[in-house]
Amino acid sequence: MQDAGCNADYLIATIPQVTKGGFLFYNGDTKAYYKLNGKDNFAFNESASITVANGGQSNGAPSGCPATTASATSAAALVQSDSVESDSVTSDSTESDASELSLADGVTETNAESDDASDSAVTALDVQSDEIGVSLAADESQSKTASCIATDGTAGHPGTKCDIDTKAGQFKVNGLATGTYLLKETAAPDGYTINKTVYVFEITTGGTVAWKGGYEDGNTSGTLDNTLKPDLTHGNAISDKSTEMKWYKVSSEDPNAANGYLKGAQWQLVRVKDGANKDIATADQTTYCVVDGNGDGKSDSGGNLICPKTDTAGATITRLTDVSNTETTGTTITVKNEADGIIKITGLTFGTYEMTETVAPEGYDLSTATYTFTIDQTSTSDKTVEIKMTPAEGSAGTPVTGNRITNRPGAELPDTGGEGTKVFLCSGVIAVLVATLGLSLMARRCRS
Repeated sequence: MQDAGCNADYLIATIPQVTKGGFLFYNGDTKAYYKLNGKDNFAFNESASITVANGGQSNGAPSGCPATTASATSAAALVQSDSVESDSVTSDSTESDASELSLADGVTETNAESDDASDSAVTALDVQSDEIGVSLAADESQSKTASCIATDGTAGHPGTKCDIDTKAGQFKVNGLATGTYLLKETAAPDGYTINKTVYVFEITTGGTVAWKGGYEDGNTSGTLDNTLKPDLTHGNAISDKSTEMKWYKVSSEDPNAANGYLKGAQWQLVRVKDGANKDIATADQTTYCVVDGNGDGKSDSGGNLICPKTDTAGATITRLTDVSNTETTGTTITVKNEADGIIKITGLTFGTYEMTETVAPEGYDLSTATYTFTIDQTSTSDKTVEIKMTPAEGSAGTPVTGNRITNRPGAELPDTGGEGTKVFLCSGVIAVLVATLGLSLMARRCRS
């Protein structure tokens, strides 16, 4: 529910007009329902808006609020804020038949540069009767705004249950009948990969929830693993893993890296399309950089780091962390800041990225190519995200075999003041002396 805006004393909720039996307001803090006259459901009576106050309801909007035009599917209910506080709207339900399932959408392997963990979509399947489901998406810092219409299932057509928890990342479904259910994730939060596990739970006659285990690969015809359960100590938390992307630097003369990978490259990434494959306006594109091994890297001609730290004053680029080189001690994984010629990034949000090399490995020419790759909810460690060369006009992008990006060996001049410089200087002096001596001998012969 949101502030009505037109009247500070009221909250507003949009409710499906097809809701059967009316609706109630549920207070998640007091675990109680707010009812019409303390006992009945609220309901629309041929009005686009109703006002709920002092336990009663009336047609139309409260003072200061414009009349609402009803749509074919929904209408507005405005309720006194001091009556319901942080309530959510519950359709077709009373507390007598509301067996509840609560879930927390947990995450693992989070990346400091990507902390956007919105709601995932969760579908529960009743193996004894009909399918039920929830599909919501909202920012973690805001209330949920996605709409949901509860429907009853019919033979061969599953019904839908709505999430009545107003906090993003948490789910609550009530009104579940006694029986055994399968629960699976159908859409992951942005920046995370879909959890393939199918969880099994049971609603008992007393309305309690008992978790039975799960099928890790989603194959429900296999053997149930009774250890695969949500984290019961953290509100039935179900974890998703971050998206993952990895590539390698190799010499054009050693593409299979028999002599190891090339260390020390730096990269720039630009997100050019969103998760729906729609182009992002240039002004709205996000630019990232990453350094092999997470060191400071090289500086430009002005002495500024090409890939500055994200908290650097005036930085217009977001620095990512290369997590290819890690060390595990017990359950703790620590990133080792050592270049290894492999770049691994986790937590990139869904979309298409363009990637260019900004600093080449020592002794190699800078790659002038532009590469592309796409991140989605299937971008896991066991599925390599394919990198492609940016397509030339009218042709398809060429895949980069094994994500091994090559560099050609370059001509490397000795550093100023080094031993090589002395050799060049001495050789030059000798050449000048020889030339001078030759000219002197020729002049004498001419005079004689």
